[in-house]
Amino acid sequence: MIFREREWQTKAREKCLKWFLEKSTNQNFINKNKFLVNAAPASGKTKFSCSIARILFDQNEIERVIVIAPTDHVVKQWAKDFYDFTNKPMTRMTGQNCALENYGFDICASWQSVKNLSGAFQKICQKNKCLVICDEQ
Repeated sequence: MIFREREWQTKAREKCLKWFLEKSTNQNFINKNKFLVNAAPASGKTKFSCSIARILFDQNEIERVIVIAPTDHVVKQWAKDFYDFTNKPMTRMTGQNCALENYGFDICASWQSVKNLSGAFQKICQKNKCLVICDEQ
């Protein structure tokens, strides 16, 4: 996908990848696994996040992605953008309770479905190197 990156995205991507990929000898490394992107609505946060996921997949740093988004409409947009960037399908979940860990795909779920799917999310994260993206938390 052709993605014309904005200046803030370029700077944030460099900082984000350094944050995630820099190996630390610090014993608090577990706390270095969170990265916050705060930008205006429609500024390109979803595409930015998809590009980060693609890079982390390419470098074998992650095996699965879980996205939690605010609405069904945003869940659908995430799945589309994710596929455009990674060529990987993303299963969309909006409230059903099922054995997600058996799907073998990346997952985008609405915030409303998190309560019903939290056990499945935990199993996926325990079995795989996961990138979890919380959209509009």
